[in-house]
Amino acid sequence: MSRNFSPIKLGSLLILGIYFFMCLLRPAEGHFIDGVNLLIHEGGHVIFSPLGEFMHFLGGSLTQTLMPLIFAVYFFIRKDIFAGSIIVLWVGESLSNTSVYIKDAIVMQLPLIGGGIHDWNHLLGQMGILESSDTIGMVVYISGWVILIAGLIGGVIGCFLPAPERRGWDI
Repeated sequence: MSRNFSPIKLGSLLILGIYFFMCLLRPAEGHFIDGVNLLIHEGGHVIFSPLGEFMHFLGGSLTQTLMPLIFAVYFFIRKDIFAGSIIVLWVGESLSNTSVYIKDAIVMQLPLIGGGIHDWNHLLGQMGILESSDTIGMVVYISGWVILIAGLIGGVIGCFLPAPERRGWDI
């Protein structure tokens, strides 16, 4: 074994990998991380609302995926492959979570905060592709799986790499 190998990292990856794997197997069930995603999603509507109606509706799902992606990029820039890969698991889960919302665009059975307009019904309807919501949702769902697997692979690699140097404000 490499002297940089970290069994603690591997154990953490195993636990988080199982959690996120279960989230992707049953994306329509409520998971703890979905509450976090919901808060970020709703904030995204506010952030993107100055950019017009279309971006206001897209902003929720966009921010829900961009937020963990930004954190992952931060860790990768710091050359912390393990931490970045763990966050990539969240990106995959977020896409899986969004796929449920996209697939619901026609039937609109999901409960909405405040009973407002269904984002994906509105977006896909405006683009004239509402009837493709199942296909689009499936593509997003499969993308979530691909990203989750990439995160797991990166996490395993990160278990064998030395921790990055700490600099300045790094905690």
